[in-house]
Amino acid sequence: MDLSKLPFDILFIICSYLDLRSLIRLSSTCQTLHNQCLHPLQFQSLNLQPYWNGITNFTIENFFLRHCTRTRYISLAWSKSLQCSSFNQLLNVCSNGLVQLNLACCQYLNGLYIKIIVNCCPNIEILNLENCISLNNLDFIPLKYLDRVRSLNVYRTKIDYRTLLPFIDNNKKNLEHINL
Repeated sequence: MDLSKLPFDILFIICSYLDLRSLIRLSSTCQTLHNQCLHPLQFQSLNLQPYWNGITNFTIENFFLRHCTRTRYISLAWSKSLQCSSFNQLLNVCSNGLVQLNLACCQYLNGLYIKIIVNCCPNIEILNLENCISLNNLDFIPLKYLDRVRSLNVYRTKIDYRTLLPFIDNNKKNLEHINL
């Protein structure tokens, strides 16, 4: 039985059980599996936390920008240091469908990154900024412009009531959970 002869939907289901590293390895076997494994639908949910040490500006610009056009969930938790330009490009590619963003323990985040999130991801519903200790209380001000957030995790950050209250007021219709 030739795996590449299976219908698209069956191959899609098989590939959906693979982790990112295995998916990329399988994509190098033949053109059919390459197209299947690297189809944007395979990247709807992208947890990059296990690969935190390999997520660089280069990998974002040369791989993820091409494949994340339909991403709805992305986790960059624990990633080392991404430049604003790469971060901005990635969120611009994902922006229309992105509803969940996990940036826990990203020590490189500053106010500029928060502005990028607000500008690129108006449909964000779940935002995790846990343990982003490099953010100061004023860096959170742009979050008040998001209006669809259901869950916000700002545990172990420097957010204060002056920056949190406008956010809550703007999201009171949808907000279900805040972790302080």
